[in-house]
Amino acid sequence: MRVRRGTDVGWGRGVGVGGIERCSCSSRKVPGKPRVVLVTRRRQITPTTRVGGVGRGPALVARSRGNGNASGSVSMAQRVEVSFNLSSFPKVGEDERLILVGQSSELGRWDASEGLCFEPRGAGWTTTASLRAGDFFEFKCVVAGPHGHRWEEGENRTLAIPQGMDRPLEVNLLWAGEREHSGAGGGLHDAAGEEEDDEFDATLSKLKSTLDKIQGSFSESSEAGDEAAAQFSSDDPVPESGLSEEATPPSCDAFDAYDSLESQLSGGPSQSDSWQGREIVFMQSNDHSHDRQGLSWDTSMLAEGSCEAEIVQGDQNSPSWREKLEVVERILCRGNAEHKELLPSVVSACSIYLNWINCGSIACSEGGGHHRPCRHAESSMRMFRSLEWGLEESSRDDNGNFASVLIRRLYPLLPSFSSEFRASTPLTRIRDIAHRNDIPQDLKREIKHTIQNKLHRNAGPEDLVATEQMLERVTGEGGAYPEAFVEEFKRFTVELREFFNASSLDEQLLELQAGMGDEEKGRILAFLQAKDASSQGESESSLEDLLSLMEKASGLRQLLCGALSSGLRNDAPERAMETRQKYRLCELALESYGFTVASRALNAFSGEGRENSLQDVKLLALVLQKCMINLSLNGFLQAECSAISNELLACADLLTRESSDQQEVRLCMLRLKACLDRTKRVCDTYRDSYLGAYSDQAARLGKAFGQAIPDHSVSVFAESETRASMIFQCAKICQVLSRSVSRDYLKGDNHEWETLVAGKAFGNLVCYDTIEEHTMAQDGSDHHQNKILVVRRATGDEEVSASGDGVRGVVLMHELPHLSHLAIRARQEGVVFATCTSEEEINKLLGGLSGKYVCLEASQQRVTLVESEAAVGVERANPTDNAPPSAAGSAGAKEEKGLEITKASFLLSVGMKGSTKETCGAKAAQCGELQKLSMDASKTGIPYTVPKGVCLPFGSMELVLGMQGGDEMSRWKDGLSRLDRLLDSNSSGEELDKTCQELRGVIENLEVPTEFVEQSICTHFNPTDLLIARSSANVEDLKGMSGAGLYDSILGLDASDTPSVADGVKRVWASLYTRRAVLSRHKAGVPSQATPCMAVLIQRMVPSEYAFVLHTVDPIMDEGREGYVYAELAPGQGETLAAGTQGTPYRLRIQKETRQVEILAFANFSRSEGGGEGLVDYSKDPFTQNPQSLIELGEKLCDLGMQLEDEFGCPQDIEGALSEGGLYIVQSRPQ
Repeated sequence: MRVRRGTDVGWGRGVGVGGIERCSCSSRKVPGKPRVVLVTRRRQITPTTRVGGVGRGPALVARSRGNGNASGSVSMAQRVEVSFNLSSFPKVGEDERLILVGQSSELGRWDASEGLCFEPRGAGWTTTASLRAGDFFEFKCVVAGPHGHRWEEGENRTLAIPQGMDRPLEVNLLWAGEREHSGAGGGLHDAAGEEEDDEFDATLSKLKSTLDKIQGSFSESSEAGDEAAAQFSSDDPVPESGLSEEATPPSCDAFDAYDSLESQLSGGPSQSDSWQGREIVFMQSNDHSHDRQGLSWDTSMLAEGSCEAEIVQGDQNSPSWREKLEVVERILCRGNAEHKELLPSVVSACSIYLNWINCGSIACSEGGGHHRPCRHAESSMRMFRSLEWGLEESSRDDNGNFASVLIRRLYPLLPSFSSEFRASTPLTRIRDIAHRNDIPQDLKREIKHTIQNKLHRNAGPEDLVATEQMLERVTGEGGAYPEAFVEEFKRFTVELREFFNASSLDEQLLELQAGMGDEEKGRILAFLQAKDASSQGESESSLEDLLSLMEKASGLRQLLCGALSSGLRNDAPERAMETRQKYRLCELALESYGFTVASRALNAFSGEGRENSLQDVKLLALVLQKCMINLSLNGFLQAECSAISNELLACADLLTRESSDQQEVRLCMLRLKACLDRTKRVCDTYRDSYLGAYSDQAARLGKAFGQAIPDHSVSVFAESETRASMIFQCAKICQVLSRSVSRDYLKGDNHEWETLVAGKAFGNLVCYDTIEEHTMAQDGSDHHQNKILVVRRATGDEEVSASGDGVRGVVLMHELPHLSHLAIRARQEGVVFATCTSEEEINKLLGGLSGKYVCLEASQQRVTLVESEAAVGVERANPTDNAPPSAAGSAGAKEEKGLEITKASFLLSVGMKGSTKETCGAKAAQCGELQKLSMDASKTGIPYTVPKGVCLPFGSMELVLGMQGGDEMSRWKDGLSRLDRLLDSNSSGEELDKTCQELRGVIENLEVPTEFVEQSICTHFNPTDLLIARSSANVEDLKGMSGAGLYDSILGLDASDTPSVADGVKRVWASLYTRRAVLSRHKAGVPSQATPCMAVLIQRMVPSEYAFVLHTVDPIMDEGREGYVYAELAPGQGETLAAGTQGTPYRLRIQKETRQVEILAFANFSRSEGGGEGLVDYSKDPFTQNPQSLIELGEKLCDLGMQLEDEFGCPQDIEGALSEGGLYIVQSRPQ
């Protein structure tokens, strides 16, 4: 169970231990004084028994300064020296005095001018009075000054000094807030919102100022995107305020409905519900002798010195919860104050361990000696400090670190370290209960030995379970026990829940509101009222009501996270830490509650027989937007989540307009679908991060702890953590919304599927992480066996044919641009290719069809995958007309004249216009031709620019090899011969890989003459230019062998940095010998690996705002493709499109004859790689904001494509960019 934060604990009367005496102290109304009306009410969960009556305020502890013997001077009249220590105090001005005043003569008989003045001492105030033993009196603190008195709020405190007391006492007080009372008896007004504590720690001062700043922004604006909004992101929407400007500040009475014992007991989860430990046995005597029998520990499979080994070895010697906490403390708090980073593996190991402890899988037992809960609290405080520092470090950049999510899972697993629990005698109420005379002796003994003694020796999570079970027993037997006893046991249960951070969200908010201003109180009250109304009519809550509730919960969490964002100082005092823990645990509880509300909203949307309207889609999209706000507060992918949140708001705004224009609705739904697909990627990243953090580690720790941890607890730990997080609801909402959008508005049957290459294919269904993994797994026996690959990840640069002759179809488990290199190659090779983004669909495939012979049929309308009979013939996809099928690839390569080249006899560079196919390759020659054509393009058609550049011709690499003076040339030639032998003999992938790596090593370690690079390359560009080194081989950009993306392009070379440019050239040369390039050439029928030759084209990089790929014959359509142009567009550099970055580009289909543009998809790439501003927020993207501008661009691209198709005499595959208002072409090759 994950326990949660509680509230302040009251103190009961009892006999002191170890020389400590306690006096009961409560509060009452001041006789003859104006009654102080509560506005900020301190929760009072315990009436305190005292001599002569029962008080109603928080009881305090009076502690002896001795060690059990009389140590102070006592008068003959049995007077006792009592020190009053005030550790939580108000602001006291230079002309004011802090006074203790009460009904006795020693305390001034309620005359502040005759009371006792407090004096500063350390971090607090103190005063001393000589009082009679056995006396009972009331008192109060007051700040007196020339402008009136400020009385401590709440009822009067009471103090009873035990009869016969013979040693000095200490009474520790906490200031309870204040009301201002004028000396003339004037009216009262609330000063709590104005009060500032100058001596409060700087960290809390930052928290207060941040809260004030956020609150100010709420009152100034309620519009999304206000720059003065919540501090964590200037782009996030400002949460709606809980109070209007005219609203009356909430009174204390407004919170009373949420502050009863019954609400405290019923509001939070029960630890018993998730308890997996041994059964609680209520004992009549102290018998814990067998608690650790049958346990075993085995660290043999754990890395020596690892945190996992340290946990298991530490647990072996740590039977009690306190000792186990200290094991974790030693790991988390290792190092000095400057070392604040926490490794994810360390945090996850500690989280697994504490989770198993809290649910009882790892049992806590007596460890010997008496160690009260204050020891646990002190250890928790030290760990909390380290966690706060680690959280700050892991959340520094836009994407953050998953460690921040793991750290947040640790907070609720630690006990509270409120000042009440750090005192040396906490949780004393149970002692009074166990010594009552109005309950049966058997029950007293059970309470004493099972709960009381155990708590005061070795408190542990099992004590809360035992207490909850005892409470259920004493309240469920038809009133068999005295009401006073039952009420007192309830109060104790509340206290214990608070110690274990298992209190309800209501309790936590009630405690926080006491120290907040009116606006914050109003927001809390508005949330509590909405929460209460929603829970009472849970089955009838509408989507509107649930969205409103989600907004209030998210707004409160933003407020708290903004306050916490200032960080924790190295020297932050205990009071600052205590307040910070309350804020931290409350914001985590609000996220958990948001999880519940999101689940209810999803159920409301998906109700049986419900037909959802556009309004319903909008409301659920806004619920998802609130979920994304919550994720952005977790410190991982926060900028990504904020950008998605902004786009969801923009989509909801469009849906609000309720246009009757079907085209407008369709465009809005396409935009929403793109946003939902981006959200799915975030969900997948979270899920993979959870599995990566927990799965293997839980398995190792489970084995190390032996039979103590059930196998089920180990196997499902990572999944359970994922399903308990907000990301789980995000994924479910995405799935349901995507289905609704595609089915109801985009008329798609298979909304999770997309077809990149249509056709029908048969083969055995096999699953691999990557295509490369499948290639490496091949042996001679199954190289030609028909297969349908299910692939989890792809970079977009893979070569399908190199994976084996038998690959007939591919299903990729994420989006991929249709014009990526991988998709183009699959199309040319006739491999059926589809993508699927639904984890549910993929699980169905792998669960029911994995390993079976199946039929994959893909069209633009739908994709099906069904079991088939192996006897059925194979029908492959039809390759494009201008690309030969892979079976004919060999002939195409042998007939291609482009393989005949002329090599340079000395080192030189060639201008692009002078490049020819024979000397510099088809790519460089085509770019040179484009540069010539661009000179007249503005006169004859669409104007465009080709970036300037130079080319190192064929033979340059061999010339540099010959200049080395070593054995580089012979090693290179030997490597090429070895490649040919390995390819002909179908040798293992490992041998081929090793040879390829050796060849690349030879090339990458060459010394290219610096003077040559400087004179022949760098001087052709401005020193401030960034360059790109591109491949121009004799085995690419040819009709029938495009080799799209097969060889490397090196971006971002500094024109003023000669070694950098030389390194880029060598890396392009070396890309001739990547494994996939070698296999691709062999598959295409290139006779020898000595045949390929590489020229290098160096061009100025275009500062691309958008990159595009344009095919002048639509490669996607089943029929009539020649009449359409197809284009894809994405923010940033062309690598985003070509290399297959996960995401969807803008997709356009343009009819050549009419120039009618159809928008097929909106872009959702997360980042503009290599250009632009990094992370993309599509709510601000001009093409997303204004689809008409996208249509106008489509018309322009259509004209450009037809223009180049005419120039070169065949369909073209064109790559280009938009930059600074201009159109750039960087490549055009046969499609």
